[in-house]
Parts: sequence; structure tokens; C-alpha cells
Amino acid sequence: MKYITELYNKHEGRAIWIAGAGPSLDAFPDVFMDGKLAIVLHNAYLKFPNAQYCHANELDRVQWFKENRPEYLDKTCTFAWPFYGRTQKQTEAVIDPERDNYYFFILRPHGSRYKDPDWIERKIGQIRTGKVIDFGGYNTCLHACMYVCILMGCNPINIIGCEHKAEPGKDEYFKAAQEASKDLFKRNHVKLGPRQEAGTLALIEACKRQAIRVNRFSNYEDSLHFAAS
Repeated sequence: MKYITELYNKHEGRAIWIAGAGPSLDAFPDVFMDGKLAIVLHNAYLKFPNAQYCHANELDRVQWFKENRPEYLDKTCTFAWPFYGRTQKQTEAVIDPERDNYYFFILRPHGSRYKDPDWIERKIGQIRTGKVIDFGGYNTCLHACMYVCILMGCNPINIIGCEHKAEPGKDEYFKAAQEASKDLFKRNHVKLGPRQEAGTLALIEACKRQAIRVNRFSNYEDSLHFAAS
């Protein structure tokens, strides 16, 4: 088993793109991640299968890929160990820990720490030593994924498709997997969305304090302007 620390500073100083599966992803072309250093969260793989890395904290969607798109597990993946809310045995039933994956522990901060930039900044400082594998966030895989990018030395971190909300009429690129986890989908986007957003904003602020630039795009045109600047 390889731990996430084996990726320490692997991409130091390089820009990386994170893609979530939020409603704004509809506006981005399918080739957007081609040629970029990129990591896709869970079902964003359906939109960008050529991304270098895949990231997942939760078992249900990885299980869906194993059954419907097994090539997903041939990618280089950064996975929670074990998956959130699951046992090691349940996790091993879906993924082989000896494959070319990198693992971290998923820990949820207590109380209001998930939205406390001071606490998060200290966490970032620990991660930047390359010796910490206990990541966390507030019920969104984006936070742990950002910690992965920080550990790899990436800067800036560019984010698309991470609005922490659903929008009727949008594909969101994970309809099939959504059918297998309707309750999870509803809980994440309707009830936890505002708190996820608070955690994300705090993490972005903490990154800024550590001179890590985070660019978050909600539309394709803004990302083009950024790339041209």
C-alpha cells in the first residue's frame, strides 16, 4: 500500500486543475482537461476520463465505476483509507490496496473547525511538511482533494464544477451513479451544501495566507480569460 506522502512535492510549483461534478460542468468542453495536470472528483471522471488522477472519499460511487466503468480503477487514484463511513473490509471489497493508488486518512474536524481559517492554516502547514496523511473536510471530497494538491506542491490550484449545489436540468455527469445513491446525493447538495461552501471558503482563505493561489471558476469563459492572462 502506498500512502499519499509518496506524492510529496511531486508536482511542485505546477498548476493543477480539480474538477467536481457540479452543474457548471455542462459549460466546459469534454477536452478541457486534456494536456493539463488534473484530478477529477468521483463522477467528474465521466466528463474527463483522460485526467491524470482520480480522487474519491466515498465507496458508493467507486463501486458504481467498478461495475459500470471498470477502467476507472486503472487510473492513478487518491483514495480515503478506509472510505468514509466504511470499514477496511468493506473498502477492500471494492479496491485493491496494492494497486497504483495513494491513500490518506479521512478525518472530520470537530465543531466549527471546518470553517475556521486559523485551524485550517495550521493543518496546511502540517501537510506541507510531507509527513501528514490525515486529511479532512466538511462532507465534501473537494477539501481532502485540495490537501492532496497542496501535499504535491501544486500552485495554483484551479477548481471547476464545485458549487456545492444542484441545479435542475443540468446533467452533472453522474446521473447513473446518482441512481445508486439518491439519498446521499440529496443529503450532500440540499442539506449540507451551505456548510460545504463555508468550509471551502475557509480553506481558500487559509491557502491564501500560505501563498497558495486558489482559482475557482463557475463558467468556462472565466477559465479562458485566466489561461490567457
